[in-house]
Amino acid sequence: MISFIKSQFKIVKIEIIIFFILLLIWTVPTLIQEYFSPYEIIDKYNGYYSSTGGPGGSLLFKFFFFIPSMILLPIFGVILVNKLLLKEISKGYFSSWLTTSMSRQKILNSKFFVILSSILFLNISILLMQLILFSSIFKDFNSQMALYLFLYFLSLIFFSILFTSITWFISCYFCDKQSLSIALISGVLTVFFVFYIIGHYASEIKGLENLKYFDYFTIMSFLKPIIFNNPTHNQGVNLGNIQNFDFVNFAWQIPVVLILIGGLFILGNWFFSKKDLFL
Repeated sequence: MISFIKSQFKIVKIEIIIFFILLLIWTVPTLIQEYFSPYEIIDKYNGYYSSTGGPGGSLLFKFFFFIPSMILLPIFGVILVNKLLLKEISKGYFSSWLTTSMSRQKILNSKFFVILSSILFLNISILLMQLILFSSIFKDFNSQMALYLFLYFLSLIFFSILFTSITWFISCYFCDKQSLSIALISGVLTVFFVFYIIGHYASEIKGLENLKYFDYFTIMSFLKPIIFNNPTHNQGVNLGNIQNFDFVNFAWQIPVVLILIGGLFILGNWFFSKKDLFL
């Protein structure tokens, strides 16, 4: 069993390296700032009139890492499921594993373990890299910001694993139809992002405030990014602070996500066990 798991990691090692590099590249633009929190410049020559002093670290982090990571991590999960499950079925490799002493359930469990481990490794390694870089570069980076960054990545992990579980369920149900599985998964991912964008920005458009509820039709509502306060209005350059993390939502979301992940995985395996795979 251990040798089988090692062989599965070897299959996806290139994908892990590529996505690590991509996420690391998306981290770089944030590093051009001196401060991690947002800032505001007060016009000293016109009394206390305030004006935005350019994007702070938080804004760059949102647009150059938060948004790309929401796209890259689900795609990473789709690629892993496709390569470890769908491709092996279509090429007959999965059936060859059934000729060994391993049962169908053990094979599925091992593959899902490799997928989850890869997602965890990718997120944790990027988190550690960001903690090292941010603490070295940003003048205002402290233990509180490190904690919120950790909680942010914890949300990302649950989000990416949840979508991967949806991918797993669809792939198991349509395991004998690789093209259909990929099309359905791509469609679900597209709908989620479209609904998220509509729901997220609708509240800012007059007359479209009710569209904000579209956000609740996506799993993105389980992802709570870091939120920053506006700086205080005094003369000069002012740094903002991180708001209190929404621990209440975070507390109920984690068990709900875990139940959904476990349910989708078990249900997917159950449907797969009913499929006829020709040796």
